[in-house]
Amino acid sequence: MLLQPLPLPESGWVEYSKADSAVQQHQWRRNDHPDDTFSTLVALGEHGDVHAYHEFIESKAKQACSQYRSEVLPRASQSPYPALTWLTRCTLEAGRHQTVLHLALAGRDSFYTVRRIWPADPPASVLAVWVKYLETIEVCDAQDSDAPCPDSYTPAVPEAV
Repeated sequence: MLLQPLPLPESGWVEYSKADSAVQQHQWRRNDHPDDTFSTLVALGEHGDVHAYHEFIESKAKQACSQYRSEVLPRASQSPYPALTWLTRCTLEAGRHQTVLHLALAGRDSFYTVRRIWPADPPASVLAVWVKYLETIEVCDAQDSDAPCPDSYTPAVPEAV
């Protein structure tokens, strides 16, 4: 289960959700702007590899961007589940800029991706708030004593049973 604290940093978020039997997606748009988003994706029943996912995203982004920079960020989590956080900066062909803060988490029964997308470079102070927020997102498992779910926790992204 994805443990994602709410509310999100900053204000003005509007949530959009969709789900099917294999994937649950939640997206929040800031001030209803389609290029200023935060999203979570849960691939139910999947056990992905965070490093393979990172490489996949990197290869796609390098094709789409005329200029591209990427940096893997340290993660202080003590979770037994694999996680990877990284920041990308892209200049698109049309000259638009995009900054994306990524988090991939591999649970025992599902694979989780989290992204915060800005339509430009955010101020360093805003980026720092979001990096800290992504540090608070974890995976838990009610059947795993090494990563148990809190008794009173209500997930922001409920999983289908």
